Amino acid sequence: MVEKTQTQLTDLSLVQRTQISNYESVDPYEAITRMNSLETQLQASYQVSSRLSSLSILNYLR
Repeated sequence: MVEKTQTQLTDLSLVQRTQISNYESVDPYEAITRMNSLETQLQASYQVSSRLSSLSILNYLR
């Protein structure tokens, strides 16, 4: 039982160290590019939501 738990903790530790390493070794230019792209997509979504919320059935009846 103790050996199994120790093995699981060792495996979990390896996974966490790998994830941390992946975060630390990210290319800053790629991260900025992705962040800007996501920000642009989010702004577009907000604009569409804003336009849709201002519509009413009267807009379609004209």
